[in-house]
Amino acid sequence: MDAAPAAPPTHSLEALAHDLGRPDPALLDAILDVYTREGFIALGAQIESERVLADTTRIYSHAHDAWAAATPGQRDSLVGFSPELLAVGVDRALALKIAFDSAAGEHSSEETLSDPEAIGARVHYDRALLLREQAKTVLRTIASRNETLRLHVESLVGHGDDAESLATSLDHMAELCDEFLDHDGDPLSTRVRLARLTRDYVQRLVTAARDVRESAAAVRASPKYKRPSDERRRQAELDWLDGVNLHVLGEVVHAFEAAHDLDPSIPRLAPIATRRLLSRRSKNTLARRGAALPTSEAPLRR
Repeated sequence: MDAAPAAPPTHSLEALAHDLGRPDPALLDAILDVYTREGFIALGAQIESERVLADTTRIYSHAHDAWAAATPGQRDSLVGFSPELLAVGVDRALALKIAFDSAAGEHSSEETLSDPEAIGARVHYDRALLLREQAKTVLRTIASRNETLRLHVESLVGHGDDAESLATSLDHMAELCDEFLDHDGDPLSTRVRLARLTRDYVQRLVTAARDVRESAAAVRASPKYKRPSDERRRQAELDWLDGVNLHVLGEVVHAFEAAHDLDPSIPRLAPIATRRLLSRRSKNTLARRGAALPTSEAPLRR
């Protein structure tokens, strides 16, 4: 049987922590010793904290209920899982929740919400993100089956999520749009017409890039601006906690998966929000991928 994938948790993390008690520090140290801090950070950088919290809260609640109701035979099949492991997972999930709530509180403080520079920067940034996605789709459509050209379009999109990276990608995509518009009398120029690509659209990309840069500069000049080093440290801490939580959550999910294969009466604990990283095929590679990936090269969160 499977636990209903979307079934809500029956316990909060706080309630689970109360039931399970504080984990043995030696167990936590043993988990943290598996990979380097940089490895955990690189792993955690691949996903948003909200997704990790959604699955840890739900799955740990179901794991607690399943263990409490398990027969001696079912518990014998659940090798790889223990209440002690669950206690470590709940403890780290709570640590992530506290850190995430603290970061969210700073970002949504009354001071930030009333700062016109920050509001303007967010509006320009969000619009620029939408334009970048639209331009990517348009350019890929025009590139059609030319794989080299399609890969070139992808390279122009870039992977950075800061204001300068976004503005730079818009500038580069505007330049490619100009090149496409210069074509005449060939299949590519026909696809340009079908896509209704115009010089006005190119100017919109250029203007969006300029607005992102200027509004970001206004925020940096604001006395309310937090230094990037502070933001990076806070994000690195969240990424580290995300990585640790993914590792422990993966151990729990895969312990139940293996036990279910032996005894179908034991439920699977299917990940939803973290499914991309905790699918069955990634069992042996999840943390290795993160550990082998320098933090600066970590994929964007999804």
